[in-house]
Amino acid sequence: MPRMPGSEEPEAPPAYGQRVSPEELAILRAEQGLDPLPEHADPDPDDAGPVSGWKAPKGGVRLDAWSRAQSDGAPAPRRGWRVLAVGLVLMLVVPVLLLVGALRTAVDWSGAPPTALGESGTVQLNKGTRAMVYAGPTDSTADCTITNPQGAAVVKEESGLVPLASFTASQAGAYTVTCSAGTEGMMVGPPIRAERIAVANVMIMGALLCGFTGLAVTVVGISRLRRGQR
Repeated sequence: MPRMPGSEEPEAPPAYGQRVSPEELAILRAEQGLDPLPEHADPDPDDAGPVSGWKAPKGGVRLDAWSRAQSDGAPAPRRGWRVLAVGLVLMLVVPVLLLVGALRTAVDWSGAPPTALGESGTVQLNKGTRAMVYAGPTDSTADCTITNPQGAAVVKEESGLVPLASFTASQAGAYTVTCSAGTEGMMVGPPIRAERIAVANVMIMGALLCGFTGLAVTVVGISRLRRGQR
């Protein structure tokens, strides 16, 4: 509805720029911690505004002291827990994942399943299966012979990077491994990929490095938590 001429309502004066009495000015400065509250002042609680329960000390609060109090307050234990969690992940989870990845990278798991040879030295293999003869840490497969189900010798494949004997089953049946020191404690399993040993070694070194780093970070997290509890 359009306003009629001469019917404008008077505008309220702005809230800023108004003069205050010396008593009101002293009360405002005391509330801000600039001056002590006058003894004769009795401010109206209805006009005092919301009360936070905090009073500024005499002379106010320095910004650097307030920032230091905030940084040394409640968030410190929280940061300690975060550092501890990162350390535990680096020390326990990441090394396990790297070691599993190194094992999957270096070993051809499509080959023969791990099978203990025992005293008989016999293992059942399917046609075309790739296998490797694994000896103990003090044993060697250099003097071992492998025969197929017909008793014929099987050609061993040896690599300078992997001092173990590998072979391929030309037909299905029982293959016999014969060694001068016996086959007790030896096994036949999937072959190692010699061309991927370098990558697997890097992953193993990364697992060790992450483990030591995680241990150091875990110690730092525990020390922070202890300092926060004091």
